[in-house]
Amino acid sequence: MISAALVSSSLSVLFFSLFVFFLSHIYCFSIEKKNRDSGRQLVNILLILLTLFATLHFLDTIVDYEEFAVDWRDEYKFWLISNELSRLPSISDIFKESYSNWIYGDLPGYAFYIGTIGHIADLYFDGNNLLLQFLGSVLWSALASVVIYKIYLLYFNKKESFNNVLTFSTLSVVFAYSFVFLRDILIVFFYALSFYIIIKKFTLIGLVKLIVIAFLTWQIRFEHGLFIFAFIGFYLYVRFKHYKLMLPITISVLLFVFLYLFYDMFFIAINTIERYQDFSTVSALEVDDSIGKYIFMVPSPFKELLMIINSQLQPFPSWFSLSNSTNIFQVATNILPIIYSLFWFVVIFSLIKYTLFFKSYKSLSIPLKLISLIVLLFVFVISIGSGTARRIMCVYPFIYLIYCFFTKNINSKKITINTTRQAIMSYVALVSLYFILKAFL
Repeated sequence: MISAALVSSSLSVLFFSLFVFFLSHIYCFSIEKKNRDSGRQLVNILLILLTLFATLHFLDTIVDYEEFAVDWRDEYKFWLISNELSRLPSISDIFKESYSNWIYGDLPGYAFYIGTIGHIADLYFDGNNLLLQFLGSVLWSALASVVIYKIYLLYFNKKESFNNVLTFSTLSVVFAYSFVFLRDILIVFFYALSFYIIIKKFTLIGLVKLIVIAFLTWQIRFEHGLFIFAFIGFYLYVRFKHYKLMLPITISVLLFVFLYLFYDMFFIAINTIERYQDFSTVSALEVDDSIGKYIFMVPSPFKELLMIINSQLQPFPSWFSLSNSTNIFQVATNILPIIYSLFWFVVIFSLIKYTLFFKSYKSLSIPLKLISLIVLLFVFVISIGSGTARRIMCVYPFIYLIYCFFTKNINSKKITINTTRQAIMSYVALVSLYFILKAFL
C-alpha cells in the first residue's frame, strides 16, 4: 500500500488502500469463526497481488497515456466520467447527475460510485487519481473472494476451500479484471452473493436480498441485473415445488409482474444483445485471420454452438496482447491472458470429459443441477451477443465450483492428472491448428 502511494504520489491512494484493507477484513467477520483466519489470509494474499498489478497497470497508463486515452477504451470513458462527477459540489449532486435523464446509459450506479470516490479524493485529499480508481475495483474483488470462500465452505473443508478459491482467484480471468477501471468485478461480487443465497435454504430475508441485488446490479449493467430474476425464480421454485397448487400460481403471478414491470426493458436487453452480436460479427469479419470470421460463416445451430465454445477459449490467441505490448509494465499485465486462458481451458475440458465419460453430473444435487442449467443459459445468451470473458466471468465461480466438486467425487489423482495433461495437449493442438490455418487460409 505504501509502495502504491509512493508510485502515484497520492495521499488519496494511501488512505483508500487502507480503507480497502480494513473493509475487506471487517467483511471477513461474515465467515464463521473456525474458518475466519483462512479467509483473512486469502484476502491478504489477493490484496498484495492485486495492489501490485494495479500499480503496474497505473504505470502502464502513465508511460503510454496516449494509448490509454482513446475514445473506444471503456477505462478511459469511465475515467472521464469520474473526473466530471468528482467536481460537483456534493455527493447528493453526484447522485442526481448520475441518474439525471439516464445520461450515463445503463450504468448510473457505477457512475455514482466512481464519481463519489473521485469527489472524496478531491474534497479531503489530493484529488482523483487513476490508481485510486483501480483500487476501487480491487475492493470488490477482495469482497467477492470472501463470498466465494463462503460458498466453497458449504461443499469442502477449510483447506480444500482455501486452495480452490485461491487457485480460482489468482489464475482465472477474474483476477485480470480485478484491478482495472471497469465495472465487471462489481457484477462478479453481486452474482457471487446471489449464488450464496440460492444454494442455501430458502428464507424471506434471502428473497429480499436477491431483489435488492437485482436492483443494484441493474444500476451497474442492466442486462446482468435482469438475469438475476432467473435466480429469484429458481429460489421460489425450490421453496414451493412441493405445493402443487401454489407453485403454478406463484410462477404465473411472478411472470405477470415481471412482464408488467420490465416488458420494455426486456426488449431493450434483447436489442442490446443483438447490437453486440452485430458488432462482434462485423469486427470478426474485418480480421482476416480471425477464428470468429469462420465461425460466423457456419450455419445455425452449429454457429451458436461454436460461439459458446469460442467464448470459453477467449482470448485466442492468448499472446496477442503480449505481442503488442509497448512497455515493460504492459508486458507484466499482458502475461495474464496466457495464464487464465490455459487455466480455463483445462477447467472446461475437464468438465466436459467428466460429464460425458464419467457421468459426474449424477453426483450433483437437484438444486445444483438446476443452477447449472441457469448458468448454461446465461453463457449461451451472452456468448451469442458479446462473448467476451469479462461479461461471462460472473458465473465462473459457480462453474469452477462444479469442476472442483467433480474432481473431488472422482477421487482419483491419476484421472485428474491425466485429464489435465490431455487438456494441455489439446490446447497445444489448437494453437498448432491456428498457426496452420493462418499460414494456408
